Amino acid sequence: MDCTPTKKGFRRLQALLWFYEGKTYQEIAALSHFSERQILRYMQAFCEKLQSWQKDESIDLWFSDESGIEGDPRPRRQWTKIGSIRTYPYLDEHIRHNEFGALRPKDGRLFMLFNHCDSETFQAFLDTLAEENPPMASRRALLVMDNASWHKVKRLNWHHFEPIYLPARSPDLNPIERLWLRLKADWINGWIAKTSPQLHDRLIEALQSLFAQPSLIQTQCRPKTSL
Repeated sequence: MDCTPTKKGFRRLQALLWFYEGKTYQEIAALSHFSERQILRYMQAFCEKLQSWQKDESIDLWFSDESGIEGDPRPRRQWTKIGSIRTYPYLDEHIRHNEFGALRPKDGRLFMLFNHCDSETFQAFLDTLAEENPPMASRRALLVMDNASWHKVKRLNWHHFEPIYLPARSPDLNPIERLWLRLKADWINGWIAKTSPQLHDRLIEALQSLFAQPSLIQTQCRPKTSL
């Protein structure tokens, strides 16, 4: 028996995944007429799309996301000598920078923009991304992203990029998430900013390091091909 939802069913399933954010697939299945198998098949189908787009030489596959970087971030797990207590400085200044990012896993190309996360800033991000990566004849440019409200404003000018929205509750399908984790682990963990300019300079230094290592981006940010 085919358990694949219809096109209309896919839309309903997407809405359910968003509405029941925080619940497991088993819990969502119990609260709806979709089975856990259908939900997993829906997610796997998107992984297969990513895989085919990545292999298609006529497609430039980009992934976009936003991240907040805090000047006094939460502590991460670290090795500590038995019997000792590790302490972390905390200023309670709420210093934070937001950044838009886009990467192309095929060649490790990276693009970043600092600012607030809203539709106007996202439009500036799209404008600059399109300017620095102009359209190429007979090639499609796909931009994969989550379902944030500023990604779906009708007045957005996407230029030559085609927006592709991830299934709800699936940040693991966006490889740029792994780049944020790497940046924070290597440059922010165990470090504290006393001023906003200090945090900005630190982020610039971190991004310059990433820009100089496209092979690292290619290795760590391969699109996911299965659940």
